[in-house]
Amino acid sequence: MSLSTLPEALLERWFAKDEVFRLIALDGAVAPSVIDVVEHAVVIGDMTKPWGLGGLRVGWIARRNQALLKLVSAARDYSSICGNAPGEFLAEVTLRHRERVMAPRLAAARVNRQRLADAFQGLML
Repeated sequence: MSLSTLPEALLERWFAKDEVFRLIALDGAVAPSVIDVVEHAVVIGDMTKPWGLGGLRVGWIARRNQALLKLVSAARDYSSICGNAPGEFLAEVTLRHRERVMAPRLAAARVNRQRLADAFQGLML
């Protein structure tokens, strides 16, 4: 099955969202995933942006509709001989220790945000 064979009404309702930055919440709680809010949403995430693990090449797709996930999974199986086992292992370890891994990254991002704000404030004086 390809996108061209999907019913046109279904294609009109899809909402795709790249959520690779969603977990980087500098002020307050992390925003909800769009799949928790929009019924026909498809979201992607990865270990690169929030976790600083770009070399792992590990990511995911999420959707409420299991049929699309099965289609994507079949396409991945067809196009990839195997997954990145070491990367998937490191991603799993990182997610198990998410608070310890994320805390210094968020602290650094807050400092950098303040530095940027200070630099712009200095330019406006």
